[in-house]
Parts: sequence; C-alpha cells; structure tokens
Amino acid sequence: MNEDKFIQVNNLEKTYENGYQAIKSVSFSVKKGDLVCLLGPSGCGKTTTLNMIAGLLNPTGGDIIVNGKSLLNVAPKDRNIGYVFQNYALYPHMTVLQNVMFPMTVGKNKKPKDEAEKIAQKFMKLTHIEELADQKPGNLSGGATAACFDCTCTSARTTNFVNG
Repeated sequence: MNEDKFIQVNNLEKTYENGYQAIKSVSFSVKKGDLVCLLGPSGCGKTTTLNMIAGLLNPTGGDIIVNGKSLLNVAPKDRNIGYVFQNYALYPHMTVLQNVMFPMTVGKNKKPKDEAEKIAQKFMKLTHIEELADQKPGNLSGGATAACFDCTCTSARTTNFVNG
C-alpha cells in the first residue's frame, strides 16, 4: 500500500440481481485526514459507493482497502467506519442515553454496559445534552437531535465516517 493512501477503492462495481449496474469500475484513494466529497447527479452511485465502503452493500467487483486491509470479508460492525445518514439515524425506541451507548456495546471493541454508560454520560456532558438522557429522539428539537447523533458517533470512537 502507498503509505499516504488511507482508503483505497479499486475498480469497485455493483450489479444488482435484476442486471442493473449501479457502479462500474470506480476507483479513488483518500489520504488520512482528508475531507472528501462525492459529487454527481442523482442516481450516479454516490450513496451506493458509500454503502459499500460502510459494508451495508456488498460489491460485485473490486476491492475496498482501509489501512492496507481489504474490507470485503469484514462485517460492517467490525470495519470501524461510522456511517452518517442524510437524516439522523437514532433508534426511536431507545432513549438518548441508550442511543449514545449503543455503538459501544456492539462489534469487536464492545465495552461492558457500565463502562459504555460512563463514556456516554461524559460525551453527553461535553455536548450539553446530559439533561436529555431519558428522552426519546421523537421528543427532541432539531438541534438536540443533531447533538445526540454527533455524541453517538463520537462516543463510539469510530475513526472513519462516511455520510450517505
């Protein structure tokens, strides 16, 4: 791997079962610390590409390499890639505290519940939403929802984010 390439997408392809080819040979690399935007018209494959990087869709060709390791056979929960949806993806049946804790309680870096709760409370305090701990996302203002979502992503200590 070229040391300055943190994420490499090599000849990525996605063809659906109905024969529709959504992605045809997409390749790009990202250096560590870079902010990258995928731009293009509706339907050109931006979200499909991000979904494949995050592991939400399986490519039908090509490879996705992060830190020199192929992600093709790595489960989404084990990729250390946070996916930021266009709308805030909070679990409506969980409280703010439960939403913030959730990413820390799954995957290969799973933490004990009491440790996850302490970390969640720390991040909630830093983002000034500790008083919302027992609220459900449906009861939050737009700003509080955004703060809760940011807190959820940050508390998980995920180092890579893609925004779909």
